[in-house]
Amino acid sequence: MRALGDLEPRVENDEGVPVAGVAVELESVELGESVIAWLEAGRVQSDGLRTDASGKLVVRRIPRGEYRWTIRTDGRSESGMFVVPSSRVARESTRFGG
Repeated sequence: MRALGDLEPRVENDEGVPVAGVAVELESVELGESVIAWLEAGRVQSDGLRTDASGKLVVRRIPRGEYRWTIRTDGRSESGMFVVPSSRVARESTRFGG
């Protein structure tokens, strides 16, 4: 059984201001599966994969490992990586020029 952790990324613009309402696509690099599919199946816990007013989104009980994130807005796309350690909370800030 794979250890679980939590992911709490925050999306900010180039000036460090939180960006609200941004959809964030997450995919497990190791498993090649979309986190939205896990959310729909009840395998992870989240209010959705869109940032809140503080630019943050929260995914609970996510399998540890590497995740590729992608943000698409205004005809642009940016992506990067998050690492979720086991039994811990991964808090990352991501700059998105928007």
